Amino acid sequence: MGDTPQILDLEIFRVNDFLPVTPPVNEFFGGMLSLIQTRPVLPAAAGMIFALAGLAFFRRRMRPLFWQNLSLGLIAFLSVLLSLKVSEGWDEFFINLRHSYVLTHAGHYSYNAANMAEGTVDFLPFFLTGVLGKLSFPLVETAVCFSLLGNVLVIAAGWLILRALVVDEPACLAFTLALGVFPCVIFVGGSGFMATLFTGLVLLSVYFLTFAPPEKRGAGLVILAFLPLVRIEGIVFTFLMWLCLYLERPSLKKALGTGLFLVTPFAFLTLARKFFFGHPVPAPVIFKNTAGDPAYLRAGLGQLQFLLQYFQSHIFALLSVIPIGFCFYKKLLPSKIFLPLGVTAVFCSLYFTGGGDWFPFPWNRYLMPFTLLFTICAWAFIYKAVTPFVRHQGARTAIALALIVSPYIWPAPNAFQTLYNDLRISRNRWGRIDDLGFFGRYLRLTLPAHAVIASPEMATVMYFAEHDLLDLLGIANPEVAYAPLDPLVPGDLMHRRHFPQAIDRHLPEVIGLWGMATLGPQDLSGFTPEQIKEELTRRFKEFYFTPAYYFFNRWDIAHYRAGELSRLAGLGYHFLVVSTPEGFFNYFVHDKIYPAHIAAIQKLGGVALGKSTLSYVKPPGSANFLVAARP
Repeated sequence: MGDTPQILDLEIFRVNDFLPVTPPVNEFFGGMLSLIQTRPVLPAAAGMIFALAGLAFFRRRMRPLFWQNLSLGLIAFLSVLLSLKVSEGWDEFFINLRHSYVLTHAGHYSYNAANMAEGTVDFLPFFLTGVLGKLSFPLVETAVCFSLLGNVLVIAAGWLILRALVVDEPACLAFTLALGVFPCVIFVGGSGFMATLFTGLVLLSVYFLTFAPPEKRGAGLVILAFLPLVRIEGIVFTFLMWLCLYLERPSLKKALGTGLFLVTPFAFLTLARKFFFGHPVPAPVIFKNTAGDPAYLRAGLGQLQFLLQYFQSHIFALLSVIPIGFCFYKKLLPSKIFLPLGVTAVFCSLYFTGGGDWFPFPWNRYLMPFTLLFTICAWAFIYKAVTPFVRHQGARTAIALALIVSPYIWPAPNAFQTLYNDLRISRNRWGRIDDLGFFGRYLRLTLPAHAVIASPEMATVMYFAEHDLLDLLGIANPEVAYAPLDPLVPGDLMHRRHFPQAIDRHLPEVIGLWGMATLGPQDLSGFTPEQIKEELTRRFKEFYFTPAYYFFNRWDIAHYRAGELSRLAGLGYHFLVVSTPEGFFNYFVHDKIYPAHIAAIQKLGGVALGKSTLSYVKPPGSANFLVAARP
């Protein structure tokens, strides 16, 4: 099969009268998200920082608590503003949000309305989003607000820990400001992912269990108990913290009682998952599990090393060595800070045994709890070490500011410089969601209500199409999640499992593969129907056969997810290429809905331009393009 040409017939349609659809990003937060992303924010951010400096000066003279709260509120507002500025729309966010959508509209928490499936590890935030959706709260904005709540919790927890480690309020305020605009906090906070919320809760638990008065330790235990409901891997952090608490106070009876309290919410949720979904562990955990595969382990450790350097952790570590020794010699800082620091280091390192994260490096989702806690401690160690030698408050604050600013001017590329450069650029960062959302709304107009859509890039289309999904990626489909692990191609972490046979088993009404929708003006005025057909075929070939993902093109990845595309015709599928003035789509439609779908396209003013035969050569080897591409 390797060099044998495969034949695929494209059915070309032109829809001239398709009504323009408002891009989804223009609807979020009443259009405010689009406004923030397309307007400069650095002048406003600089103004807020100067206002904070003024508050730090005046609050010593007038109602200190009021000015303190006002300062922290302004830091939180600045953090939220910058997060929305650089927030990006990802299909994975809508994978999570689908559960909220189904809960709101179908009354049960699931990825699909017709069958129970779970494709998220962030249970509690998206369950609450669905509950609030029943009260008419907008789902996208509510989920993003939960993510932004993480920014606020990081700021609050950072302030509390810094106040316990560093007595000087102006320095604490400066460090808290730096924490609120830390790159990973800003990049993730406005994305709708719950890594910031999870990190904020981790830091709060560290404060209550390590630095707070004994009567407040219960708050830390409550946070630990509910942490696995926010993200399932929180049970590992909870266990490690419980183990440290037991070793610190070795009372077996108390440890067992505390352990039972901590594990109860997780145990109930696990039993509920087994009862409702048939699996005690969500599909994403199974999909990402590499069982210690050496190639994935090496890739993960390499990513861990890079992230430590990218976030300047090695610099802070070197600068902290002498201050740590001095602080302990002079007893300026409590040694108990190393206990939670070690726990977060062990916990975060476990993520990288499976290859690490495939999201952008500045997000630092998996290492965020350790990165922030370590940075807080490094600031505190260095600041406390110089305090005995610098008596003037203003000079000590200047040292704090120097510690904060130094990463931005460090000559090597790092996350701080990436954040600064991104904040200078004003553009729509939700463009991919606009593309897929536009296609989803088109399908909502042209598919029967019962139609199921199969895709690896699935959730955004299904969210806006309001149809159920057959997941070909593996995040929400146990058939794919439990498939054998594929060999790793360096640099690629997403394409680790595939199961094209899911299409043969279920025969979904529609199949959309990577690159199924592209939004953008399609000016074909003055073209004859035959010229339009030729032009659309040319654009289609150029789009699919140009390298787009490392050295693979979209056609390679389509093979990986769906197998031989030419065989789909034998299963009863038609391959449609549809052009509208706003964009063009390509997807497979099954015989069982084909007549109704074509009739719906014609209702929108669609015109059939005929067929175009596509001849291609599949990459040699198996359908797995990754295996085929390995040297």
